Amino acid sequence: LRIGDLMDINNNQTEVTETFVFFKPSPIKQRDVIITEIFPDPTPVIGLPDQEFIEVFNRSDNAISLDRWTITDKSSVSVLPDEILLPGEYAVLTAQSSNPSFPSGVRLIRTANFPSLNNSGDTLVLKNNEGVTIDSLVYTHAFHDDEDKKAGGWSLELIDTEDICREDLNWNSSVDPRGGTPGVENSIRATIIDSEGPFVLNVETIGLRDIEIRFNEKLGSDSI
Repeated sequence: LRIGDLMDINNNQTEVTETFVFFKPSPIKQRDVIITEIFPDPTPVIGLPDQEFIEVFNRSDNAISLDRWTITDKSSVSVLPDEILLPGEYAVLTAQSSNPSFPSGVRLIRTANFPSLNNSGDTLVLKNNEGVTIDSLVYTHAFHDDEDKKAGGWSLELIDTEDICREDLNWNSSVDPRGGTPGVENSIRATIIDSEGPFVLNVETIGLRDIEIRFNEKLGSDSI
């Protein structure tokens, strides 16, 4: 906002320039914001800060408010602050109490009660302020294709932001010399052609009344 030729009662002229954000909420769909990079094992330090983080990416065409969204694992819930994520923008979620030196220009969002990312594997769920799951990830250290990188210091990166069904086949070790790419496009970014439907990995009975069926891909919520 720019206001020119502004004078006080003594005819002193000035010019005022102020920047502000006008946010118009848009409907949120599943996978509008996705998890694109995780750093569960920062030790030994390769080049990134010694601090766990989760990177998220707005793959929609709309600005999205993260106010009162949550990122959870199986043991803790972290509530995100009132931050606007613009279309095509990355943000790095990390613990509020940490003070690591991330690369300059990285959009950092510090949160209280940030989940402790298990090195061997964990389940992460990103929900909006209405409790609707927007994205989720079940990862294991087997996502790394390099045995040395499994030992720590290297992040896991999503390969294709448009391939939102597969998990292990769409993740791999970062190849960036720093050990990861927080806040920017992933070092292994590529396009994956997915032309096959999901298939069942295993079936288990849970108690007397429930059956759990695990597929190799995430299922469209409308088809379940």
